[in-house]
Amino acid sequence: MADWQLRPARDLGLKPSERLRSVGRERGLGGWLIAMVWRGLVWAYLRLFHRLRIEGREHLPHDPPFVMVANHASHLDALALSVALPARLAANAYALAAGDTFFTSNAKAAFAAYAINALPVWRSKTWPGT
Repeated sequence: MADWQLRPARDLGLKPSERLRSVGRERGLGGWLIAMVWRGLVWAYLRLFHRLRIEGREHLPHDPPFVMVANHASHLDALALSVALPARLAANAYALAAGDTFFTSNAKAAFAAYAINALPVWRSKTWPGT
């Protein structure tokens, strides 16, 4: 068994608002608890108001890595995929979200970071000429 090394968090020293938008974000215990509450609320919302049914969960690989891709029929795709995963896999699942849409305010960034563990993609910085 390899010895583990104590290292500071990758997001150490960032302001809370910067931490939410950081690709190197680490959840910690408080973030994990918030994420679990959000997952429960999102699951209940999708189940009650959109009649979400999850089929075929048993066919997911037991361990990461693997890729799940939605058809992007709506912004609910990322939410549906995040609650479809078992809790043991959800903590290590990351959705890519448009930074200029989902990370423009602290409230949106907190929701994206905690509800679906989203990482920002800054389209204006990614695609030349946009």
